[in-house]
Amino acid sequence: MKKANVTFVKLRDIKDEALASIIKKTNRMYCMPLIIKWKGMHTTIGAGTSDDLDFYEEDKILYVLSRNYNLDYVGLETFSTCSSQIDNIFLQNQEEIEEVLSKNGINKSAPWVIKTLRNYLCD
Repeated sequence: MKKANVTFVKLRDIKDEALASIIKKTNRMYCMPLIIKWKGMHTTIGAGTSDDLDFYEEDKILYVLSRNYNLDYVGLETFSTCSSQIDNIFLQNQEEIEEVLSKNGINKSAPWVIKTLRNYLCD
């Protein structure tokens, strides 16, 4: 697993009307839509404005890890180069985090958290 080369795309730079429409529909008060570009693919990710984000790739899969230490949640989204989102998992409180990642698991290294969470994703 290695760090992925991901760039953030500014909303004003989106020329594709279908993608712009999706972005407007996913905009919520708690976060601005974050658009990323990875290996020619543009997509929005489900992350809040105060989340810590880590991007890793392995075997043509992009792993987007979102962690928020103050609000006690962690999420993992997976994407492939030939399609949009493959799957995701979201743990939204301390009990869920400890059950899946162990006590203080949210604080472990990004690769460790990703490898642990991806065991809970569908194949």
